Order: sequence, then structure tokens, then C-alpha cells
Amino acid sequence: INDLGTTSWGCTSTTVPGADGTAIGTGMQNTNDILAASCSAAGIAADICANHSGSGYNDWYLPSKDELNLMYANLADPDGNGNCCGFNGTPTPDPNNLGGFDGTGSYWSSSESTNSEAYYQHFGNGFATDMHKYFIFPKVRAIRAFTSNANASNYSYNWSPTNETTSSITVQPSATTTYTVDVTSGTTTCQSDVTISVNQRDLVTVDSSACDSIQWDGNWLSSTGTYYDTLQNLAGCDSIVTLNLTINSSPAFSFASDTISACNSDSVLVDAGSGYNFYTWSNGINTQQIYAAQNGVYGVTVTDVNGCSSSDSTLVNLLNFDILIDNPVICLGDTVTMSVESSDG
Repeated sequence: INDLGTTSWGCTSTTVPGADGTAIGTGMQNTNDILAASCSAAGIAADICANHSGSGYNDWYLPSKDELNLMYANLADPDGNGNCCGFNGTPTPDPNNLGGFDGTGSYWSSSESTNSEAYYQHFGNGFATDMHKYFIFPKVRAIRAFTSNANASNYSYNWSPTNETTSSITVQPSATTTYTVDVTSGTTTCQSDVTISVNQRDLVTVDSSACDSIQWDGNWLSSTGTYYDTLQNLAGCDSIVTLNLTINSSPAFSFASDTISACNSDSVLVDAGSGYNFYTWSNGINTQQIYAAQNGVYGVTVTDVNGCSSSDSTLVNLLNFDILIDNPVICLGDTVTMSVESSDG
């Protein structure tokens, strides 16, 4: 087999679905995908190989990136000295160049690297990288794959349960599924299967309420609404947590006065007001009202029907005193001394 000329890879600036296989054994599928693409045209590298009928065979194709390198290693430079085909200072073609390759040129592979580039390999030194698909100077060398009794183009495939007939399939099962493929070559059919285990995502809904605000997914929420967070479950799958949130405002509570005073009284009524479900005073009492018999600060926490609380305090100041006098009866012209004494001590 000889070179089939020089040409472009084709499908410039267009991604060819499926034509990105680089491994050995993917060249045929790459070629078929290129030919099936809407951007395919007569005379491009894959078309030339597919229409080649050398040695009476019609199953030729454009090699993948790794298949092309295998050709270089096994045919162009089998002795591994890095000199092939009259390149790198070798004055005459390397006698070990079994494929008759041109050491001054590059050869296309069928492996696409980007929408505008595909892989090639220079057979003078084995250098391989990608280049623009529209370049027309790379050479084309077709290959074919075969075994002792059948070639790859004679294989047929039947997948179950998808009923697809290609050599490779892409699946997205929603539950654990066993896939079986029957591969037929001539009158021989072999079967293999694989089980894809599907770990389920968790969908969790939480109904919650909070007073004023709540922290969720690293943020403080202060409005009633529905919120979402994505977490990873034990199986490593992303799971969605939905929060149906109700925000209740805390009661606006405060005493009418910061100080409650009374004169000559043994106690004073301190009232936290009605409308609350629970009261907690600083002296341990749990009623709406208390009688304060000692001077000091009295605080209370009120809790509403939603469980939201608010607190305030007031100062109780009781003024209890007496006038002290030795004798309230005196003679005209006498004096008397009076003094004020607090009954609080």
C-alpha cells in the first residue's frame, strides 16, 4: 500500500461528534463519524481512505492518532533509531522503513482534537501534535484491521436493552441496568455483558420556621420563601435539599417607662402587658404581672404564639421615709429638731 496523496482533514471549524477517539481500534469509528457528518466532503482524508480499494479490499479507513503512531514505530522506524525515510541527516532512505513512508512529510490521523484542528504525525522524526484541518500538505495513508478469519468491517453488534447496532453506545440509565452486546462475525456470535450501578440522588424537603432570620447554605435569610441547596450524599451523588421557610418577626416589646417609682409603698405593680404566650421574669416568676417589693432592675422575656421572644427591663424605685422628732409639743419661744429617716434603712 502506498500513500494516497495529500489533502485536508475537512470539516474546518466544525466539531465532528464521535471523531475524537485516539486509541488503537478507534480509527474505523472516527472515519465513519467523519463521513456521516454534514460537513463531510469528497476528497478529504477520511473520504479518500473509505473509497480506497487497494488489494481488493474495501474496508480501509484513516488511522487514529495511536494507530498512526503504531505504524510509525513498527513500519517506518522499526529499529527505533529516530531516523526514517531519509530525514534527520540520513542521506538515503532507511532500509528499515518497511512501509515506504515519506520522511519529509506528515500524515493525517482520523482523531479530532478541536473543532478546528486534528492530530497528525511527522514520519521523519515521529513528532506528533495537532494542526489546522484546512492544511492540504499532510499525506494520507489508509489502513485496515483484520483477524485471521474476519476483518473488523464484518463485525455486527446488537445491544440489549437499547437495540443499538454500533460498536459503542452512550447510555444514561435511571436505575441499575445490565447491558448485553452480541458480536457476530460470520457465523460466530459471542456475547458479553456489563452492569451499570446507578446511585440515586436524594431529594429532601424541609419545612421550617424561624424568628427574624436563619443561616442557610452560608447565607442569612430574613424573608419567607423557598430556598435550595445542593449537597453530596454518601454515594457521592449531588442531592437537592428544598427549604420551605417561614420567617416570623419577634414581638416589639418594651416597658412604657425605664423607671417605675412609688412613694411610701411596700411594693409596686410591674406589668409586661397582655397578648403573649409565656413570660419569664428575672426573679423566676412566669406571670404577666409581678409586685416588686425591692428597689432594683426587673427584666422580663415575653414569648409569642410563634415561639419568638423579646426582652426589656425597668428600674423600680420605692421612696419610703418618716419625719423624726423628739417632742411635737413645745413652749412658745422654744425650738425643735426634725429629721427625715428612710424606712428602707
